[in-house]
Amino acid sequence: MRSHRTSRKFVLTFAVSILLIISLDLFVPRNDTRGLKYAEDSSTQQEAIEDLIVDYEASDNADTERDADTERDADTERDADVDAEQDSDTGAVNAKDKDGEGGVNYNNDHNIEIENEIVDIDEDFIVSVEVSSEAAGKKNAKPIMHTFYEAVPNGCCGMTKEGHKDLLAAWKKSWEDRGWETVVLTEEDARKHPDFESINQKLQDLDVNAYNRRCYWRWLAIVTEGGGWMSDYDVFPLSLNGEMGLALEQSGTFTSYAHHVPCLIHASEKEWDRILHIMIELLPNSPEEVYERVTDMYSLLNIDIEQGRSGMQWTSEVAPHFTYHRNEEGWQWMDCNFGWKHIAIHLSHHSCAEAFKTDHYPEIDDVDSDTHGLPDNWQQAVQRRSEAALKVMDDYKEYCMPTSSW
Repeated sequence: MRSHRTSRKFVLTFAVSILLIISLDLFVPRNDTRGLKYAEDSSTQQEAIEDLIVDYEASDNADTERDADTERDADTERDADVDAEQDSDTGAVNAKDKDGEGGVNYNNDHNIEIENEIVDIDEDFIVSVEVSSEAAGKKNAKPIMHTFYEAVPNGCCGMTKEGHKDLLAAWKKSWEDRGWETVVLTEEDARKHPDFESINQKLQDLDVNAYNRRCYWRWLAIVTEGGGWMSDYDVFPLSLNGEMGLALEQSGTFTSYAHHVPCLIHASEKEWDRILHIMIELLPNSPEEVYERVTDMYSLLNIDIEQGRSGMQWTSEVAPHFTYHRNEEGWQWMDCNFGWKHIAIHLSHHSCAEAFKTDHYPEIDDVDSDTHGLPDNWQQAVQRRSEAALKVMDDYKEYCMPTSSW
């Protein structure tokens, strides 16, 4: 009898122990979700970037295997009907079918954007990232892209005042189509900065022209706005949609996405102001000491020359020119591979003029016209940058991006 009671007590004790272990296991926090983690110290973006990058091929492996047969069938049918003429080195695809009617809706081998995921293509590899829990909490929020515009007396940059306004409208439409809100800053915003007068006076003392003084004003304006994203109004988004913008802006580190060319930057208010004041401190003291034209671009580069990177992060993720080429039959096509390696494209007045001269400018008019769809001359190519930009956005959407990305 005593042995029987002992056995029952042992069994009861064992059962309670098992239940206790299971209960504890249920309350242990788990972190088995593939996702982004950002450094709590936003001044160190490198750690955030390392956590942000996830191997795309590993994450998409199951989908690739499941859809392989379907994709092969679709490719076979498409190849039978359309002459894609893909270049083996660049992955470029002809934007016209073999009869010259319409264009090829080109699907690359990788999904550029998946639901709840952002795909970033950087040089030789493709990575996929999920929006962090903090960014996911802003599901209905949109990032803000700022630019700066204040008309220069007598015009500038090879464009009329109307040309600049058309370009601003194209910039606004393009970013908003990609899930952003847009804000155009002006001299009024710059003047709110407590150091506006002193900085502007120093620039005048150095005989900096009206256009380049405005380039420094935009730094003052973005500080008064509280920092954040800012681009030139001739920079247009490729893969940089609203979701990616929300994810990248978790870090306040000063990040220039076009190296020392300040055409696309994100930084906190404090970092914008800090870098601006270093730039101003390194300016010459008098016009006699100026050995290079004074611009904000050279000032940013000068920081790196004189003091090193100074806590900034520079990348090369903005395409500096158009992505168009022409095949032997004379059809113009867009190089999607080149576009995928960049998050945005910079259509500067210089790059537009060069593109026209080298036959890389987009066909913005009727291809059957006397000029074969191109402006009359390179001056018109610069003046009509807004039309060229919208053509780039339309073609990139049609030939290089999956439908779900728009």
